[in-house]
Amino acid sequence: YGAFKEELEFIAEIQYQNDLYKTSFLEEKRSGFKQLTLGAKYLIFDPFKNFDEKVNIYSWKANHKFDWHQVIPAVAIFAGANFTGADNPFYFSPESEITPKVAIILQNHLGDGSWVFVTNIISNYMTTDYPSLSYILTLTKGINKKWSAFVENQGIKSDYYSDAIVRGGAAYLINKNMQVDASISTNFKDTPSILYGGVGLSWRYDGRYKEVHL
Repeated sequence: YGAFKEELEFIAEIQYQNDLYKTSFLEEKRSGFKQLTLGAKYLIFDPFKNFDEKVNIYSWKANHKFDWHQVIPAVAIFAGANFTGADNPFYFSPESEITPKVAIILQNHLGDGSWVFVTNIISNYMTTDYPSLSYILTLTKGINKKWSAFVENQGIKSDYYSDAIVRGGAAYLINKNMQVDASISTNFKDTPSILYGGVGLSWRYDGRYKEVHL
């Protein structure tokens, strides 16, 4: 939810899971908040702010050469907290805890603008016995006004759980405020081996938004 300033967003990320967990030794029904994170993101640098790309009417070559400006990413920071209840089956501690989460987010618009590359570098659970450092690299291609596709690589490093995951998927824009998407994911190890798919629905509310011209 954007408020107060154009660069500021408040974020709530909530995942509730109910499943049946089976191994060779046990079978357990589990339910709880797999993730409950509240925080805020602030855009600290936008390379396109006050940038006016001019057309050289005298040179086709000058207009089609590689634009080094697109190498400069937009930079945002995220700071928040994870809220975990007692005896949560998806958390490594039986106690209720509030732990910090911080991230640096970089975004590049490449080529003709239809390619977007996003880098997330995340530090999580720093105050616990199992701090986590991870990254998410996402490359998105806008195919046309309705369709887009993406590939993603996620790496997680922690004494509690480490992994490398790849994802791919596509999204379809139903209207200017609603989108459906589907994806499939897998990892590179077999302890455990992961293969899963998902579908999603995204909805944007901008009824109170007023465009800011910079």
